[in-house]
Amino acid sequence: EQKLTLDDTVDFFKSSQDFLFKLRKDHHTAERSIESKLPIVLLLAGDLHLGSVQTDYDAFREMVDFVKETPGAYVIFNGDLVDNFDSLSGKLMKAGIDSQLVPPAAQREVYDALIDELGDRILSVTIGDHEEFSMIDGFLNAGRRNKIPIGLNRITLNLKVNNSWGIKIAVIHKANGYSHTNPNHANRREQHAHYPDADVVVVGHTHTPAIQTLSHPKDGELREVIFVQTGSFKSADAYSYKYFTPHVSSRFAVHGLVLMPDSSTIQPAFGMKNVKTVFNRLWIERYKWHKEDEEMMLASGRAVRMPDGRVLWTGRRMDEVHE
Repeated sequence: EQKLTLDDTVDFFKSSQDFLFKLRKDHHTAERSIESKLPIVLLLAGDLHLGSVQTDYDAFREMVDFVKETPGAYVIFNGDLVDNFDSLSGKLMKAGIDSQLVPPAAQREVYDALIDELGDRILSVTIGDHEEFSMIDGFLNAGRRNKIPIGLNRITLNLKVNNSWGIKIAVIHKANGYSHTNPNHANRREQHAHYPDADVVVVGHTHTPAIQTLSHPKDGELREVIFVQTGSFKSADAYSYKYFTPHVSSRFAVHGLVLMPDSSTIQPAFGMKNVKTVFNRLWIERYKWHKEDEEMMLASGRAVRMPDGRVLWTGRRMDEVHE
């Protein structure tokens, strides 16, 4: 049996320390790419609080099943995936967050299972303040194992669709400048301070669901920027009461962006029900359009169906090719 030496242990500490220092940069960036002619849906989810007695696990299961079963569905996780309270204090008990179904160590196992289950359907993960309550390195291993970009509190995702359309998504778990009167105030402050060229700015932490699309001047033109505040699967605790009506919050825990590759446009959708409705409508619409276009190309001789079923577009009529 081989025992760990002191050097082995120090090397492990150093590698973990270096990785954490790298993540602690203010603006960790990551590159991801997706290939698809049909619509793509990006779910934006944060504040799952797995392990809490207050979490809506039916809503959570609905989100996971949708990602697993839907072609073209991906998810961006924005912090506080677990509740992770490992101590009881008067302050915590007053906040109503002392009810843990399982200990923090078991919650980390659930976290790992979630990351492993969805794998490459996860575009990025930010580490929230609840993950930072204990053993932060334990929340990094699943991401490393699945080669998923991770950011501490924030990450900038440069998403390339079909290697042509670029979308910049800024994801921040805990931002500055939250407002009771304007849920997207923190989004706007983040954009002006740090992400002036972002197409989408996503913020979480307050359990306050909101979506807003505003025009923003850039290079002498007005461009649309989508601001998203993710909701929470956790409800009926004092924190949710503080910011949002708790008995309905889990219905709006997840929002979505439906990306249209053929027109390079983004359709935001508020809440899981609307995400499904918008995505299904646009996917069926575009699928029919592409199939009709394909059949037209075959009929005109501008495409040929190969023995394996693939359709190759020639760009010219087949009778023209043979002349």
